[in-house]
Amino acid sequence: MILTEYNEEQHIKNEKNISYDDGFNDGVERGISQGTQIANTKAIKNMIKLNVPKDKILECYSEAEYNAAIKDDRN
Repeated sequence: MILTEYNEEQHIKNEKNISYDDGFNDGVERGISQGTQIANTKAIKNMIKLNVPKDKILECYSEAEYNAAIKDDRN
């Protein structure tokens, strides 16, 4: 690009759009991650209610997820 073709206003607009897109995508990823954690917690709690042994639950979920489900006082 030749310097005479540089449009500062357009450049700033492009940078803002890129930043917006990055922030939006980060938000979507966090939302999906949080939704997955909530679903896993509910699944583990249901397994516990059904008397599924801990070792069987840990075949599908991590120890950290299991412990988080135990500590979670939401129904």
